[in-house]
Amino acid sequence: MSDKQTFFVNNDQSLLLCLQYIEGIDPADKWLVTIKRHRSRRSLAQNRLLHMWMQVISEEYYLTHGEYHAPAVWKEYFKQLFLGDDVSIVLGSHVVLPRKTSALNTAQMAEFLNKIDMYCAAEFEIQLPQPEDMYLDAMGVL
Repeated sequence: MSDKQTFFVNNDQSLLLCLQYIEGIDPADKWLVTIKRHRSRRSLAQNRLLHMWMQVISEEYYLTHGEYHAPAVWKEYFKQLFLGDDVSIVLGSHVVLPRKTSALNTAQMAEFLNKIDMYCAAEFEIQLPQPEDMYLDAMGVL
């Protein structure tokens, strides 16, 4: 029996295989068993679309407002605006960590992208490009 085993349980058959494996474990070997819900992470298409949009916003905002901010700065701005921060108190001090887009699942990332799109249209009058294949893939339609 292997020292490490991972099961993706999404139906009765895969659940049965997992349970059979666990039943075959010798408790004297001291096993650590962890069960966690599978979560689809943001897609590469979503990430590509986000970074393309940050470049466009950086360029368009500079052209219309004369103020330049790097794409990475815009990404942090939108993360703070729409995702917020995680705040912990360590030894009496507040420690602020910006949320990471890599921690978002595909639905959360689609919502984040939609908020950026609407915000840019309303606040900056910037119509973000939506290359059909890239946009539909990023929104989970393809």
